Amino acid sequence: MPWLRAADPKRLIGLSREAVESQLGPASFVRRDGPVQILRYTGETCFLDVFMYRDDQDFYVHHVDARPKGSEQVTVGACYSALLATRPPQSG
Repeated sequence: MPWLRAADPKRLIGLSREAVESQLGPASFVRRDGPVQILRYTGETCFLDVFMYRDDQDFYVHHVDARPKGSEQVTVGACYSALLATRPPQSG
């Protein structure tokens, strides 16, 4: 299934904030702590946290993690896919 490959959260690693926002839209919460920024995306069933570290003048994705909203477990891939599914199609 090609769409599974396209929804791989590892594809976010190394991206700038602008590139992440072009895929997922603006984050629902942003935390800045020195050389680290955390972008939090809120889905229906999970939170996706995108950890960005400063490299020269900009921030780039270093790590992605997911947490469930309730008691059900969630994987990073499932959370990322669910968030992508809620985004309107992009013209291209």
